[in-house]
Amino acid sequence: MSEGKGQPPGEPRFILDGSLGRLARNLRMFGLDVELRDMPLLELVRRGLKEGRWVLTRRAQADGLGALSVPVMRIVEDRPDRQVIQVLRRLSAPVSRSRWFWRCIVCNAWLEEMPKERAVSKVPDHVALSHDCFRECPCCGRVYWPGSHRENMLRSMESWARQAWGVVPP
Repeated sequence: MSEGKGQPPGEPRFILDGSLGRLARNLRMFGLDVELRDMPLLELVRRGLKEGRWVLTRRAQADGLGALSVPVMRIVEDRPDRQVIQVLRRLSAPVSRSRWFWRCIVCNAWLEEMPKERAVSKVPDHVALSHDCFRECPCCGRVYWPGSHRENMLRSMESWARQAWGVVPP
């Protein structure tokens, strides 16, 4: 997915090799534009150059690509939480909290607000009864709401933000 409707312009964009699926999902929670592709490293770099994306990979060959005009970052951490912190530390500024949870963690599209009347037929009954705010992915149709899973994710994100930036953005 490229920049979608409502997505803030000028934010860093990434392309990750296929072995970094969990990192892709975690970075998307912050609202970052993250493509996940299973392709040779040089093809990732070509796409990164063409689309203005940072290339993130676990491949050792990335160490020799530092002179390119596209940022190439070798992910050296093994634990997914440490991988997120490694990437966040490289950003020029913390990602505003207002961006968090606005991207589909599965397909990377920018989410759209969804009226409760439309959400009722797409979510479990207990969710429709207990929630009023919903977001929908215009590409894959997934519906998101601020449930208990989101609260657990938020705690993790706040911890990663503190470790990467020293603060949790406002």
